[in-house]
Amino acid sequence: MYPILTRFGPFLIYSYEVILALGIAASVGLASWLMKEDKERRSRFFDACLFAALFAILGGRFGFVISHWSYYSEVPSDIWLVWRGGLSYHGVLLGGVLAFWLWTRWRKESFAEFAGVLALMITMLSVFGWLACLLEGSAYGEVASAGLLVGDLPDSFGVYSLRYGSQMMGLALSGIVLTLSLLLYKRIQPLSLFWLTMSMLAASRLFVTLFRGDEAVQVGSVRVDTIADVIFLLVSIAAFIYTFFTERTLRTNEKTTQTIG
Repeated sequence: MYPILTRFGPFLIYSYEVILALGIAASVGLASWLMKEDKERRSRFFDACLFAALFAILGGRFGFVISHWSYYSEVPSDIWLVWRGGLSYHGVLLGGVLAFWLWTRWRKESFAEFAGVLALMITMLSVFGWLACLLEGSAYGEVASAGLLVGDLPDSFGVYSLRYGSQMMGLALSGIVLTLSLLLYKRIQPLSLFWLTMSMLAASRLFVTLFRGDEAVQVGSVRVDTIADVIFLLVSIAAFIYTFFTERTLRTNEKTTQTIG
């Protein structure tokens, strides 16, 4: 829609990078607010985030380039132009969360202690990520006939047609997940909240992929990101069920021990 926001002399200001910068600021602000009563814990959390950020960007860019290899194989110089847009959600998520977990192992910290806040940061970034896609015109919807989820929308080349509003679907669903996760914060254990939030994000993204029309690597007739979302969803649900009941059993045993004592 608006891939270039403005120009300063010879410099172009791209909407993608501006929105992602705002998303990072919003997610940092949210995390700071959630941990405002424990400054020492907040400091350790942001140390881990700085470590994870580099690997999130590298993983996200790698995933995006691989999924659009038909273009980048012809224009390899564009591979490093991250500010023009192009990060794979799954690559960002895997790279960032894995790096965050490795940092906690290295520093002998508890990943579970930070998991709830991390989940909310990821969801906030997802909201802004979809907004960035909307302004840039990436992750556009498949051409369709008139309907409830259809509008006269452009693809990434600026060609308008009746399309599913996939970016707006993703934006709305991510906003719903963020709201639900905020309501559940402190009501369930952090690690359970993390996996539940990842499950909801995976389900929302799986829904949106069914309406996307942008280029993607295919396995047969199925988009590879659809397959990735199915895997993420199944793993997250299994991890949530295991974590939730494990934590519930531990709390029950603690109460029983205290009663006996």
